[in-house]
Amino acid sequence: ALKRQLLAAIAAANGERMLSVAEAADEYRTSPRTIQRWIRTGDLPVTGRGRVRRVKRGDLERLLGRA
Repeated sequence: ALKRQLLAAIAAANGERMLSVAEAADEYRTSPRTIQRWIRTGDLPVTGRGRVRRVKRGDLERLLGRA
């Protein structure tokens, strides 16, 4: 729980919302497997390890060409 709060605080300080893999997939209408593949191939930077993996909304939008 503390790690999750720390990640959220860092993102808030940077003015950028962090999304879980599931949140990112839902918000951008793709599958969690696609998000995970982008992370695995290095196309999408990720913060955290294991179950607490988050992506920055801005990084996801840049990848999708929306930024």
